[in-house]
Amino acid sequence: MPRVSDEYRERKRSEIAQAALRCFARRGFQATSMADIIAESGLSAGAIYGHYKNKDDLIEAVAGEVLTVRWSLIEGMNSGESIPPPHEMMRAIFVDFPEDFVEFGLVVQVWSEAVVEEALHVHAIRAIDGFIGYFSAYLERWFIQDRGLDAERARRHAARLAPGLASLGQGFILQSALLPGFDPEAYLDSLESFLAFPEVRAA
Repeated sequence: MPRVSDEYRERKRSEIAQAALRCFARRGFQATSMADIIAESGLSAGAIYGHYKNKDDLIEAVAGEVLTVRWSLIEGMNSGESIPPPHEMMRAIFVDFPEDFVEFGLVVQVWSEAVVEEALHVHAIRAIDGFIGYFSAYLERWFIQDRGLDAERARRHAARLAPGLASLGQGFILQSALLPGFDPEAYLDSLESFLAFPEVRAA
């Protein structure tokens, strides 16, 4: 019998996780059963359980995917010769993101579960640290490019402001998931003056 390759196993795990993600997005973690996930995947129960022990195992796998933003795409915005101002960068991440990005409602579900589930808490911390790290690197470069700061001042201001910038992104996700008729453009317009950082200028 031919040996199943690691690549095949990873592809199959991802396929199952995507089916679980769709179910969780529609019905929530608690209301989704393994039977729902099996039906959504189109695979046999044996195939599912050969990769994941139970629903909790799948929730953890999906949480990792939900909370790990597609850094290769986001970081690409920070690699060109010039980078956009903060309000345009926020639009690029949260409004103009690729269509296959996960629903924000599922992100909020994971945040909620992460308060009490240690395994999900670890993923949440990693994701938040990743966001802050990305925004810090972005701001450092933008302060040098746009404000003419030297590298040390840019690094210091970026480290101070990055957590707040990350929280504005989290606010976008939360309001988008919860508020009927949420207007993303109005939200971003309201941020533009905050994100001008008028106090950060070269001497």
